[in-house]
Amino acid sequence: MFPVTGLINTNVKGEIKAPAIHFDLPHAYDLWVFLLRSPWTPVKIGVEKSQLSISHGSAQAEAQLEGSNSSFDDGTSLHADVSVHGESFKKVWLSLHRSVNNASIDETIGEVTDVLNTFNWKPFLRNLDVALVTYSNMTIGQLLDFLKYFGAEIHQGFFQFDSFMSKDFVLCDRPLMSYTLRLIGEKHFFGHERDETRITLNY
Repeated sequence: MFPVTGLINTNVKGEIKAPAIHFDLPHAYDLWVFLLRSPWTPVKIGVEKSQLSISHGSAQAEAQLEGSNSSFDDGTSLHADVSVHGESFKKVWLSLHRSVNNASIDETIGEVTDVLNTFNWKPFLRNLDVALVTYSNMTIGQLLDFLKYFGAEIHQGFFQFDSFMSKDFVLCDRPLMSYTLRLIGEKHFFGHERDETRITLNY
């Protein structure tokens, strides 16, 4: 009975992992029952590198990272102190890249607006205890209705096939998902500089 995890991007591409029971009914549609439950223990956050650093011209940006083992934390947050010196970057921001198989979404944790900025990020954990019962040939419209029930931003068209997701959707964070934290600096007309590290979630 592992907890649910999943993400869906605006192209309605993604993955939801949850325990399921499959009923193969003779002379009828087969039936699936998915059991969507929240993690029952807090997750701990780990970082592979404690510092990210980028530079361009005379500008330098650094992010000092601390995971769940730091003394200030309640055990479930990622803490980042980001400093920027110099003016060669057009803008600097901290971004989290989530991925599962071939689907991925990006979340901006914060954009640097001063010499020193502090950002905190927590995994998104819903309070769930839900069963989803569906046929194998679930339509996109039915899936969008299901996601809307959990708070996904769905634009309802006049016809069912006109509906679409207007924003990426995270059902629940969990260790089965891959996480990459990136410090990104936008250069004037010259692309981006970036440094990144892997983030881990563990129970």
